[in-house]
Amino acid sequence: MTKRNYRIKPFPLIRRISMDSTRLSRRKNYIKALIELDITNGYQMIREKRRKNGEKISVTAWVMQNIASAIAEYPEVQAMRKYNKLKIYEDVDVLLAVETLIEGESFPVVHVIRKANEKSALQLSDEIRELRKNSVNDQKKAEWNKVKYFIRLPWFLRKIVYNLVLSSPSYFKKWMGTTAVTAVGMFGSSGGWGISLPLHTIAFTIGGICEKPVIENDQVKNHRFLNITINIDHDILDGAPAARFVNRLRKRLEN
Repeated sequence: MTKRNYRIKPFPLIRRISMDSTRLSRRKNYIKALIELDITNGYQMIREKRRKNGEKISVTAWVMQNIASAIAEYPEVQAMRKYNKLKIYEDVDVLLAVETLIEGESFPVVHVIRKANEKSALQLSDEIRELRKNSVNDQKKAEWNKVKYFIRLPWFLRKIVYNLVLSSPSYFKKWMGTTAVTAVGMFGSSGGWGISLPLHTIAFTIGGICEKPVIENDQVKNHRFLNITINIDHDILDGAPAARFVNRLRKRLEN
């Protein structure tokens, strides 16, 4: 008899949430901008602040702070549709997924960081560190206990609830924020872009960081480049305002 060289385990119930999100994302007509940003100055600033003041600012928090500030300048990029009207929020509430273990399975638990545009990079760094330390708090455990019953429902019933949330900007903002930031960091020092399947009008995937030679004052120097993918719902936002926003974000992060 041939020895079995595999093992079988139950399909994790929580994976249904990711499957539902993927299904719903396919309804959106996204355009994707894959941009490369020279963050040498910002990276040096972060290291200098840590050396001088002991301020532990993460690159993710610094990028998020610049994203939130740029959106606050162009709030129409996070507009949400309700029938024949657009609802444009001034506050930038960022959905951030923090990987954790739920019932022995690794899964990204989502948190909404409220009014990120009014917080400094240091404040966001502290908040993200606290979320990673206590990503499954009592509130999240209570939510998960409720979600377990919901995701056991047939798809057509879950779909009704999802449609209710997606059609209501107020509900969507409450549960999902106004934009999403995913920090994959999956490519390490080799750089690279991540392609996500979001649900927001505008969403960001922070990819890898790599070093490349750049000619500066007739000298060759190594600069750090960050890869970011921006998903924009073309049903709500056209190319021209999207390009103006991306240009503003580029200036903030590079300068």
